[in-house]
Amino acid sequence: MVYDDSSRSSQRTGGVKLNQVYPPPESDTITDVDVIAIHGLDTNSTTTWTWNWKDRDPEKRDVNWLKDPDMLPRRIRTARGIILIQALVIAAASGSGYSSLWEASGGVVFLATPFRGTAFREIASTAIKFLKGYGSLTDRVVTDLLSNLQESTPFLQDLVGSFTSICVQRRQRGRPCRLAIFYETETTNLLRKLWPPFMKNTRKGSRPLVDSGSARLDIVSDPIPLQRSHVLMNKFGGPEDPGYDAVSGKVEIIICEICQAGPIDKANAWIRNEQYSLKRLGIERLSGELLPMDRCYINLAIVERPRKQTGIFKEHNEMRRDSPFSLFSRLRVETFQKEIMLSTIFEPRETRNGQMRPSRILIRGRAGVGKTTLCKKIIYEFTHCKLWQDLFDCVFWVPLRNLKLEGRRQNLGYNLKSLFYHEYLTQHPEGEDLADKLWHALTDTKANKMLFVLDGLDEVLDLDDTMLHFLPTLLNQPNVIITSRPNANLPPDLDSIHLELETIGFHPAQVNAYIENAFTDLQTGDVDSAKMEEIQSFLNNHRIIQGLVRIPIQLDALCYSWDNSPGSYSTSIAMPDSMTAIYQRIEESLWRKDVVRLEIWNRNKAQIARRTELFNVVNHELECLGSLAFTGMLNNVINFEAKHRDAISEHCSHRDQRFLLDEMLERVSFVRSSDSSSKKRHQSYHFLHLTFQEYFAARYFAQQWKDQGKLKCIVFGHGEGKATTTDTVEFLRKNKYTPRYDIFWRFVAGLLNTEGTTRFFQAIEEEPRDLLGPVHQRLVMCCLSEVSKDMLLRKPLEGQLSQWLLFECELTSEPRLPSVTEFPVEILKNTLAQEHNSTLGLLDSLTYRKGSFGELTQTIAAYITDEDPRIKIVAFEALQGQPLTEQHIQSTIECVTGDKDWDVRVAAIEALRGQPLTEQHLQAIITCLTYDKNPRIRMAITACVTGDENPRIRKAITACVTGDKDWDVRKAAIDALRGQPLTEQLLQTIIICLTDSDPSIGGVAIAMLKTQPKLPRRLLTPLAGLLKHKSMIVKERAVEILRSQPNSEDLFQAVALYLEDIDWGVRTSAIETLKDRPELPDQLLRVVTKAEIAECRPALSGTFFLAVLADLKHNDSCVRDTALEALLDPPALPGGILQAIVILLEDEDWAVRTAALEALQNQPALPEGVYQAVGLLFLKEESESVREKAVELLVSLRDLSSISSIQIEIIYETLLKRSCRQYVSWKVEGGFSRIMIGDKEYLADWPDLLTSVVQEVQKRLGVPPHLDMRP
Repeated sequence: MVYDDSSRSSQRTGGVKLNQVYPPPESDTITDVDVIAIHGLDTNSTTTWTWNWKDRDPEKRDVNWLKDPDMLPRRIRTARGIILIQALVIAAASGSGYSSLWEASGGVVFLATPFRGTAFREIASTAIKFLKGYGSLTDRVVTDLLSNLQESTPFLQDLVGSFTSICVQRRQRGRPCRLAIFYETETTNLLRKLWPPFMKNTRKGSRPLVDSGSARLDIVSDPIPLQRSHVLMNKFGGPEDPGYDAVSGKVEIIICEICQAGPIDKANAWIRNEQYSLKRLGIERLSGELLPMDRCYINLAIVERPRKQTGIFKEHNEMRRDSPFSLFSRLRVETFQKEIMLSTIFEPRETRNGQMRPSRILIRGRAGVGKTTLCKKIIYEFTHCKLWQDLFDCVFWVPLRNLKLEGRRQNLGYNLKSLFYHEYLTQHPEGEDLADKLWHALTDTKANKMLFVLDGLDEVLDLDDTMLHFLPTLLNQPNVIITSRPNANLPPDLDSIHLELETIGFHPAQVNAYIENAFTDLQTGDVDSAKMEEIQSFLNNHRIIQGLVRIPIQLDALCYSWDNSPGSYSTSIAMPDSMTAIYQRIEESLWRKDVVRLEIWNRNKAQIARRTELFNVVNHELECLGSLAFTGMLNNVINFEAKHRDAISEHCSHRDQRFLLDEMLERVSFVRSSDSSSKKRHQSYHFLHLTFQEYFAARYFAQQWKDQGKLKCIVFGHGEGKATTTDTVEFLRKNKYTPRYDIFWRFVAGLLNTEGTTRFFQAIEEEPRDLLGPVHQRLVMCCLSEVSKDMLLRKPLEGQLSQWLLFECELTSEPRLPSVTEFPVEILKNTLAQEHNSTLGLLDSLTYRKGSFGELTQTIAAYITDEDPRIKIVAFEALQGQPLTEQHIQSTIECVTGDKDWDVRVAAIEALRGQPLTEQHLQAIITCLTYDKNPRIRMAITACVTGDENPRIRKAITACVTGDKDWDVRKAAIDALRGQPLTEQLLQTIIICLTDSDPSIGGVAIAMLKTQPKLPRRLLTPLAGLLKHKSMIVKERAVEILRSQPNSEDLFQAVALYLEDIDWGVRTSAIETLKDRPELPDQLLRVVTKAEIAECRPALSGTFFLAVLADLKHNDSCVRDTALEALLDPPALPGGILQAIVILLEDEDWAVRTAALEALQNQPALPEGVYQAVGLLFLKEESESVREKAVELLVSLRDLSSISSIQIEIIYETLLKRSCRQYVSWKVEGGFSRIMIGDKEYLADWPDLLTSVVQEVQKRLGVPPHLDMRP
């Protein structure tokens, strides 16, 4: 029960009254401990514990944390106990008659109790006189207690001593009274209640009333500070208040110990309140403010990574096509239409292992996008908002980097008990015992109810032997969320991942919401609308920055720099639309903050200093950051551990050094430590975001380029880092086509001065050049986007881009150069105006282009009235998501309702998505949806208006679910209703559909059910009946629904009927139903040949390979293709299997040939016949995709010197076409050929005679010649 003390109201009666505030007196709730809340002087029980929202937010109700159902009653359901120490001393005295009161008191929580007197002592005598006069007027008595607050009087000293003594005696008897002390850190106006309002500020009086010195008992070693004033020490605004979290958490721990809770409950309470407190889960902004999770970051966008889809399982891709070369793609901030809310990631869904409830989830993401923030949010939602508490009893957040700590690596027997102790329980007096109990609970029965959030897999892939045995134990727990950087390789002994996701940046709407939060005063709730409008206007005028600020840390940096450098963006419209320009502004703003933290200047001097003065004074820090960043780029290192910093510090200049390297890194805003609670030596450091590392590395390179100096290259190895020097031009020649230097080079171009920029572009154009060309042109245009418009070499370089644009149009009919945002708009406008033969390809390419088109929109919109329907279609597709004028919207509506070409009408409908439509426009669309004879038009309209809240639109869509005669239209209508609750009326409709004789009706019902996470039982019987339906499509979909159901013998038998079905789609669906299910019956193994089945067995058996070999020779090409997929993962295949795969290189089905090449490419060693078979294959191959796979396999296997001239020509033409849409480069230097396909590099000898072969094929294809940029 929870009581509060009403002693003030009963003073005249001479007694003390306790009000029971929770549970209500009439409740029959069983309680086993009381919480008694006793207020202080000059207060009453009504107001003491109540937070008054009246002056802060009038719409909110006042909150009493003792009885609010979301606060203490929820946190401690059967609890009680806060008593004044004098009463306890009296009770403990021999013969007092109240000894049972003292013995029953299990704990005391002191909220700003003045054990040593208070700051009030300076005016106490005046206050006593005033209160005595006031008391005589109100018939009240001033007690001697007030005198004891003046200073630490002998009475107070004796009282504290006596209380300490009786507590020690209790502890010695094994029945301790648990104590907790809280003190304030904010100040109080001591005259507030003594003087009239106009006199409150006439004297000094603002200071902490009960500070850490006053609120201290010798037997409590760790008093806890609360960031609030004295009057608010016992008032909390809600469950999310960090002060409430700290106090109630301490109460919960004490009560857990009083009630002798079980070890698991004790451990959970400790972890929840000590490790997962709101303060620890706060997000630190660059300003240094700690913001609570629910105020700082909007929900992070999480998307499924694409997986292979074939046959009838391939669904329409609704995403706008993305260029793989765009800055948005490079930064992973594309907009995905199919996303997963954090709260739903454990719900049954289609995963990489089929339909199931995923329990093992991998989440990838770049630095700064929010992986660790996501971990904090998971812990916050579970601990404080009850997320997933029906699934898990405990959630353990483990920063995996801690496994590298020296003390842990030396523990040869490291296990989960060690982990629990080190991560959570080292400060608990029973820590080792509780860790042991947690470990045994996990290994005995609790594994399925415990979730591990394992943060930073990429940081521990280089663990040494002492930890290698433990990491798989942790990673292979049944319930895990693992975070990692995007390109990290997964350990070979990692169990199956059920669902792979990726964190991306904010949506545009979330960017706006974040900006509003950033410029909102947390105390008053007032929004700085002027700054909000300024920054949003700035973003609207800078396309590239629109992408950058979708990265959370970048947006925080922009908001901070805007808020703290008011003059920095005063000419924002004129500021270049480049990455470099915005990073320079952010850098300057952060240095103005950091020079104060570095104790170089005071705040005022930092704000008024000129830019040159600022950068001169931090020259040494700039040198260290540049060296750190560049060395990391060179070694592909992002997290800088102690060994990396040792090597860098050894080779850095130490002149003008103010701090040691680690001390400097602690004080600058551009890097962050892995764990601020660790010892500095054990911490690793990383830049705020990879782009900040690239920026500072480019800064270092640009400085050396300007000074014509040498680059210091520190190479990390097994020992200490070795340093060499290299020329900047030589470094550029070697790395200009390396993918991970893409953003680095554009920063270099932006940071160079005029003279340096000219030399830089001349060096880029020098040999060795990309033999193919597209990679080189993309490098040039991205660097051009960072330099001034009047740069001397811009005109010839843009002229070369124009030639390449026309060449791509002729070569592929689908050019990709214009899809990159940095491609000059003027070139596009001129080409569209002059080259009609290229118009179709150019417009199609623009469907890949991200961001606002600006003035290009008008040029494209002119084509929606073109006579050629193909031109109109691609024009509408390119305009999707672009703001259209009223005139263009009207023209689009006219196409929707009146164009003769159905494809044009569909494209026009899709272009209307998100456009502001009038009632007249909506009526025209509804008419088409209801009456148009073409089902494609009705289906497109349904998809277009999905999510529209207009009631007429929703009514028309609902009518389509069962009323439209076309299945595709019904499916589109169902998709439009996705996520809506299954009302009884809708359930009845679905049941009727399930048993309808028309197979398309049943299919519609199945499709609707696929959108629901859980199915009612009454639907399962008619659903099972569809397994025998005459329609193959309906049977296949029924099996898909059953994939979400748990394992059972009935399920196995029902699905097994379709493993030999005559329709391949049904067979495949049945196979996918069973994959990743443990303990499959042996008789099913023969036909279940998908690769995932291997993960259900401890090892690939001979029986498995025999089954696969038989299927490789099957008459059905789909069976052969499926068997090949099963062979993609094993590291080494038996010889018989390899020979069978080689034979399939001549299969009549192109999909089988492609799968055979993929299977061979993953093998460490291949039989001799492979080289000849692959060489012959691509000489006669007509399929471009097969030829590309064959070329990649061939260049990875053989020395190019032994390949014929004809084969070289085919290789060149194949790689050239592929390089237009993927990252492929080919560089020849020093007698060696270097072919880069993605991140893979293939090195081979290069005879001089092959150069002439390549030149001949270039001439035949019309490849534009290189520019001669020599001075």
